[in-house]
Amino acid sequence: MKSIWNQPLNPNFNLEINNGIYTSLNQESFYAKKFPDSNFTIDVGNQKCLANLDEFGTVKELTFYQNNYRTEEKPGVWVNKNFVQTKNLIPKFLINGKMLNWNNAKHKIQWDLIEDVIPRYQHTFSQMRIRMLIFAPIYKNERISELIYVVQFENLSSNDLNIQLQLPTLYKNKYSDQANVDIFSNSPTNKNILLKAQQTKIFTFGYFNPDDINAYKIYQNNSWIQLLKSTINFFQQMWGNLELSDDQVTRMFHRAIIQAFNAQSINNKDEFVGGNWGSFPVTKRIWNKDLYYSSLVNILFDASIAKKSIIWFTKYSVKQPGSKFKGGVLHSLSNTLTPILLAGMYFNYSGDLSFFKSNSEIIQNAVNIIEEIIKTRKNDEPYLFKSIWLSDAYSLGKYHVGSNICMWLALKGLSQILCSLGWNKKSLEYSKLAENVQKDLFKYATINKGTKSQFLEGYSGNPHDPSHLCDKKYKKDILDQGLIFLTDVIENDQINLMMHDGEESDTTLMSFYHFTNNEDPTYQQTMDFAASNKNPTYSSQLQAIKWGDESGATFPGFMTIWASKLNNPIDGKEYLEELKKLLDIDGSWWWWPYKKHASYGDVVRNFGCGKCGWASGLFVVLFISRYLGISKIDNAVQLDLDSMNISYCWEKLRLGSSYLNINFNGQTLVINNLNNKKLKIVIIKNNVKQHIVIESKKNFKYKK
Repeated sequence: MKSIWNQPLNPNFNLEINNGIYTSLNQESFYAKKFPDSNFTIDVGNQKCLANLDEFGTVKELTFYQNNYRTEEKPGVWVNKNFVQTKNLIPKFLINGKMLNWNNAKHKIQWDLIEDVIPRYQHTFSQMRIRMLIFAPIYKNERISELIYVVQFENLSSNDLNIQLQLPTLYKNKYSDQANVDIFSNSPTNKNILLKAQQTKIFTFGYFNPDDINAYKIYQNNSWIQLLKSTINFFQQMWGNLELSDDQVTRMFHRAIIQAFNAQSINNKDEFVGGNWGSFPVTKRIWNKDLYYSSLVNILFDASIAKKSIIWFTKYSVKQPGSKFKGGVLHSLSNTLTPILLAGMYFNYSGDLSFFKSNSEIIQNAVNIIEEIIKTRKNDEPYLFKSIWLSDAYSLGKYHVGSNICMWLALKGLSQILCSLGWNKKSLEYSKLAENVQKDLFKYATINKGTKSQFLEGYSGNPHDPSHLCDKKYKKDILDQGLIFLTDVIENDQINLMMHDGEESDTTLMSFYHFTNNEDPTYQQTMDFAASNKNPTYSSQLQAIKWGDESGATFPGFMTIWASKLNNPIDGKEYLEELKKLLDIDGSWWWWPYKKHASYGDVVRNFGCGKCGWASGLFVVLFISRYLGISKIDNAVQLDLDSMNISYCWEKLRLGSSYLNINFNGQTLVINNLNNKKLKIVIIKNNVKQHIVIESKKNFKYKK
């Protein structure tokens, strides 16, 4: 493991502190100049364990997850989770009996990320260098409820030194003080160890979940090197080996996957128990909508967690009746449909029918939900369905566009599963209904401006004025809290539905969902409008989409703006530079990076919502489907050459059940099937689809 200590500094995710002066090699990030800042965190986790570290290597917060319970509180929150948390875990290092003040900025400190995953710290003193690796182990694909420290002492002097490691104590006032963590070491602690001149010595210790005995057994029975290698290998297998001309974009992609990954939570019984906004802070509240977008990454890369999340959403997707909110399937249509959306996408990417056969309650619940929603539609109404809330903001209009795109996707995906299960009549019924929903969205929820058409945020229900809605129905009791998100679109008591609020992400994902294709002029115009001054919520000063009276920008809006650029290869590539600027030096995006009336570049951390797993999930699926032109449809890998405007090589790509290499140099596409079974490929060129089957371990070459 000598190489891991001496690897070059990660050029993108790093920090150096020298006598209180903070610098970073990453000069593109606006956040590089925002130090010191107590809100800065480096987050490391494995979904069972999440540690929020500071720039010195101190554990600010260590969290282990437990279980769920329903609540009655916010429009987009009706499920909470329990967890145990310990703060400020600080080991002590003694040199010749003297305490070393290592967790402050009065000496030289370097921090970076090994393989974009593992935090590495280096503290340099006159006589001593202390290096640390900190990771939450994943061993043989199993998440372990622990955080491991590997500490290397290096004697820089010509004299022998006595060194001592003292672990944090679990009591302050008396021996019976409660502790939410246990601490063990495989190295000698609280005793002097002789370190000769120029010699090195490694200590390891771990913070464990006391409720998970198995975690300590795994730590005892395996070397730290085995656990570290297994953890790094887990993530490298997840994202394969992607080579782009801009390596920083690849690394940003890696960190987006990890941000979405660490936004989710699992308990020590291996049950999915929801998530947070992002990897910091941990919250009891679970915003189901945020969690859905983070969970999209599972569909692509992690079948085991995808299945757990489908089971969880099956239980919690429908808001229960309450004294604040009526609840029911139309409380938030898109949230109600989440388990069906994920189930359909999981089946599309994996072809795994056995999961649904073994968990028949998922399909029965899905059918029950769809049937209940269908009953809410009157015969003289369009084939569109109502919704009150998106998350904590309104599903605007009599028929909200994004919510009905979700209805279309749920019907389409469920129809395919039912067909494979032999429910032919119900499958055909839902397939036809999906076609009607899609047709009526284009018919009622679009508006022509000159020669171009675009989707509205929602359809007012009035064919004479489809883009305006009286705000009267939103001005009552609890419901008026949703108006704080709408200040830019209300004028003379009318809500302008020709807008995009930045968090209407299901519209942004239309092409990923295969609702329409990338070249559809209505989709293009919708995205172009969202990223222009014609959109009343757009801020040209910040190049962002505002969030009402709450903040100057909402991060999912940046993903919508990027989607608007992706049909032009130069614009799409250039906007990645903007996303780099907004990326903190640990590789995270913050939910609200700008306060109201902020100037461009004057970003903030932890302003209200913490880090943004929602945007990270969006970035991952847009990056693959739109930027690289790769998706799956009917369990076939689809390569859209009309969208593939950059050269890249992606080896060992695991996309659902597919395992392949893709090499595209701008003109020639080479695909290598790495699976032990046939690989179905769909190639799109000039909007024409060509279906190809590649035999196991065989190559296929296609010239653009």
